[in-house]
Amino acid sequence: RRVRELEQGVTAPVLVGGRAVPLSPGTSETEEPCTVWMGRGQALLQLGRAREALECFDRALAEDARHVEALLKRGLALERLNRLDEARQSYERAAELAPDQPRPWLCQAGVLNQQERFAEALACYERALHVRERGAGKSA
Repeated sequence: RRVRELEQGVTAPVLVGGRAVPLSPGTSETEEPCTVWMGRGQALLQLGRAREALECFDRALAEDARHVEALLKRGLALERLNRLDEARQSYERAAELAPDQPRPWLCQAGVLNQQERFAEALACYERALHVRERGAGKSA
């Protein structure tokens, strides 16, 4: 029933990270627009509606161009649309903004592997490992 409601565009909230986020931005006065677009995009990705999800992540980035998670989700939507060069660019931007997080490097490596750019993929995997090890050293 919940999936049918989402597919029909009902504006009921969805759970994102344990929080209810409305599917239609602007329906909640207490939510940040970026958060609402992210929640809606994630729900659409889960429904296999990558094109619509991409639009939501682009709207979230219009609100906050430095939103690393939006860049990563945008890259995932682009991958699902087989737009690998654009996905890689989105992941590269996320890595520029968060060079000490392994996830943007891992996402880049995955796309580079799909493009059979193995040397570049290996460099990204190594960077992700280095970042992770350095981060683990900080918490020790």
